[in-house]
Amino acid sequence: MDELFFLPSAPIAMPRAYWLTNRIFSSLVMLVEPSNTEFARVQNAVDHRSSGDFDMEIVNTVYSDNCIVLPHRHYALLTSEFRSHDHSTFLGSTEEA
Repeated sequence: MDELFFLPSAPIAMPRAYWLTNRIFSSLVMLVEPSNTEFARVQNAVDHRSSGDFDMEIVNTVYSDNCIVLPHRHYALLTSEFRSHDHSTFLGSTEEA
């Protein structure tokens, strides 16, 4: 995972939640650049969250437009994938490299 430290500077990098259809980011792996400003943004989102909001909802509220997208095939795999017979959501489209 050392290659993650060579990514361009950004507040956060996360993979997409490939198992969901609405293309949100997953909190399975997050590369976070330390910042007092960003900490305050996240803390504000936590303080004003809805009762059903958890980590994924919070990071998507704060960073959905400002995030480096990590390839999920390398960094995010649900263990339920091993029980599945259809791996198309994990593998993606046939046009992807």
